[in-house]
This record gives sequence, C-alpha cells and structure tokens, in this order.
Amino acid sequence: MKTIKEIVKEKPITTNTINGEAMVVDAFQLMEEKNEDYVVVKDNDHFIGVISGPDFMNKIIICGLNASKTKVKDIMKRCIHTVDNSESVLHCLGLMDAFKIRHLLVFEGFNFTGVITMHDLMLATVKENTGMSQFQ
Repeated sequence: MKTIKEIVKEKPITTNTINGEAMVVDAFQLMEEKNEDYVVVKDNDHFIGVISGPDFMNKIIICGLNASKTKVKDIMKRCIHTVDNSESVLHCLGLMDAFKIRHLLVFEGFNFTGVITMHDLMLATVKENTGMSQFQ
C-alpha cells in the first residue's frame, strides 16, 4: 500500500493557507477558488488551525454569526492533527476515524509537505484494491 508521501506527491500543489486575523468570508472564498473543502490557518510561519465547510455550517450559519465580521481564528479548529509522510493510508484513516476529522497536515520531519484528506485516502484505497487508475 502507498505511503502518505506518495499520495501527497501525486496531488497538485495548492497553497490554501490564510491568516487567523482574516475574515471567515475570505477563507471560504479561498476554498472556492482552490476547489478544496478546507483552509490551513497560519500565524506567520506557525500552523494554528484548520477551517472547513462544516465549521461554516456549524459556527456561522447555525450560530447566526456574520462571516464578513467574524475572524477565522474565532471559529477554526485549534487542534491540528499531523502525520509523518512515511505513515500508511490505513494508519491515517484510523486517525481520522478516531478523531472524527477529514484532514491531516503532513510533515517530513519539521517540513510541511501538504494536507491529506479523507477523499485522498479513500481514492488511494480504491485504486489499490481495484487496480483502476481512472478514478481521479
């Protein structure tokens, strides 16, 4: 089975990070622009959180907050889950299931190499188990 390093390498390089002081509406515009369902939140060069579609639903719409006036840092998930790029797909799926998350930040040592999503892992599993490479 592939390692996370191999899967991250196959993904297009995207830079979907935002400063925690930015407004939520800007984060969701970035998600739309990058065609991703998450944005990594940084403060200078430090990773401080992740914001995703469910955060918008749960914390903006349901709570009645204004996305144009609410800062990303006020609704982001502060607990960042990370993995080393040598980990297996099954290990990462287990972490996602245990923590009920859909995104893991991937590092090689202390160097950030990308984000792996539940979709990425499921796709890699389907490709490996069926031998079908047409799944994109």
